[in-house]
Amino acid sequence: MPWAASDKRFNKLAPNMLLYGTVLEYACQQGFQVFDFGRSTPDSGTYRFKEQWGAQPKQLHWYYWVKDGRRLPQLNPQNPKYALAIRLWQKLPLAIANLLGPHIVKHLP
Repeated sequence: MPWAASDKRFNKLAPNMLLYGTVLEYACQQGFQVFDFGRSTPDSGTYRFKEQWGAQPKQLHWYYWVKDGRRLPQLNPQNPKYALAIRLWQKLPLAIANLLGPHIVKHLP
């Protein structure tokens, strides 16, 4: 399960907790020894969510190939270069974000 989302109106019912709890219960019943919660940025919301379930971080190593003389771009939400765009995107009505998103994502590295 790479990620989960829920309608904010129902957050008080903790649907994602129910989803993960059910999946973890099933995994235990099937005899699984490991559950991979997937990658997260340390101290992000998803990281803290996974910590609640006892997830243990495992260092991942990333490899990049960049053109000669170029630097590796800092493509992360904490980069101040993207702060305004992120704030604007968060304020968009969902219908507009859903309309624009597929066109924008094609141009992201």
